[in-house]
Amino acid sequence: EALLTKTPRLLGLDGRKMSKSYDNTINLSDSEETIKRKAGNMFTDPKRIKLTDKGHPDICNVFSYYSIFVPQMKDEVYDWCVSAKLGCTDCKRKLALGLIDNLEPLHQKRK
Repeated sequence: EALLTKTPRLLGLDGRKMSKSYDNTINLSDSEETIKRKAGNMFTDPKRIKLTDKGHPDICNVFSYYSIFVPQMKDEVYDWCVSAKLGCTDCKRKLALGLIDNLEPLHQKRK
């Protein structure tokens, strides 16, 4: 019997299919600076144009990354998004820090 995850598919950083050939991945071996840069360039909610516009986390690629890699912040991020409390740029910075924390044990082991 198949074991399915809650998230059947995770899109690449640009909203397309994740692929190394598209260069739209965050690799496990990426440095902190690289993770910050890549997360900062992630595709976000296309309907949220201005900082004061309310977001749509159900279509935002950044929110899907939070759901998987920083699930303890998922509800907080949802609130930021739908009530326009935080801009997408700041949201992506916080995601990068969460990803770095998540990957830290692996980076230590590799060193």
